[in-house]
Amino acid sequence: MPIPSAQTQNGNCGEKPVTRGTTAAEHLSVAPAAHLPESPAELLSLGMTPREAEILFWITQGKSNPEIAIILEMRLVTVKKHVQNVLQKLGVENRTAALREVTERLV
Repeated sequence: MPIPSAQTQNGNCGEKPVTRGTTAAEHLSVAPAAHLPESPAELLSLGMTPREAEILFWITQGKSNPEIAIILEMRLVTVKKHVQNVLQKLGVENRTAALREVTERLV
């Protein structure tokens, strides 16, 4: 029996499949015309510190906290604190809302 190439988040039909190699925008159904930042510098205009801008950039690229910790060579607990600060500054509760907020503000 072949192994399925994608699984839904909770197994229900009709949900968008979760697959490796998709970008955050693709997975979260952000409009194709949405502007994702090409560098952390673009995010400084949102009131972020340089380090928060780096964290937010990697969030928009679909990276998890552990992946961000590896990329930026910092402890996971530090990444989590920066993520909390970023979410608070954007006035959102989660990464999905943060991505949507960034794409709306950077248009």
